[in-house]
Amino acid sequence: MLASVLIAGAAVEGGAVGAGGVGTATRPGSTSTGHAKARQGDTTWAVARLERLAERVDRLTTAVEDDCAAHATGQVREFFRQHPCEALFRALFEIREGDTVVRVAIAAVDMPDADLARQYQDVIDGEGTGTVRPLRRTGRGDDTGFDGTAYESARDDSTVVIAQAEPVGRAPRAVELAERAVNAATSG
Repeated sequence: MLASVLIAGAAVEGGAVGAGGVGTATRPGSTSTGHAKARQGDTTWAVARLERLAERVDRLTTAVEDDCAAHATGQVREFFRQHPCEALFRALFEIREGDTVVRVAIAAVDMPDADLARQYQDVIDGEGTGTVRPLRRTGRGDDTGFDGTAYESARDDSTVVIAQAEPVGRAPRAVELAERAVNAATSG
C-alpha cells in the first residue's frame, strides 16, 4: 500500500500550522496497488505530479526502509517505537521554474492497519511533534534542514504520505512554489 495515496490521488483539506500550511486527506475504502513499486524505489508517480507545476524535476535520491523510528524525531519517533511501521519510502526532488528552485521531500509510511495510520497522521500533523527526516541531497543520511515552510499530509487506508518543500533562497515566488509542490505531491 506504500505510496498508494499518491497513486490514487486524494482531495486535500486543512488549515495552517506554524510557518507553513498543513493539509490532511483521507480516502476511506480506496484500493491501493503501489506497495511493490514503492519498495522498488519507483518515483514515476511523484515525478508526474511535480512536472505539472515545474519546468524541470530532478530526482536527487530515494530510500526504502523498514525502521521508521530510526529516521524520525520527537513524538513521531516515540510513536514508531511503540507502533512499528511496515515500510518507509522516502524521496528527495529538486524542482525548477525559471530561476526558482525548490527541494521537495516525500515520505510514505505504511502502517499495519488504518487505525494506526490515522493515529500516526494525528501525531505527525501536530505542531512541534517531530517528523520523518528527509533524505540528504547527497543520499547519505537524513536531513533536518527542512523548516516547515510548506508541509502537507494525506492518508489512504494504512498508508500516510507527508510532503515537505523548502525554497532554495527565500524569494516569495520560491515559497509559493514550495507550497504548490507539497499540495501536488499529496493531492494529485
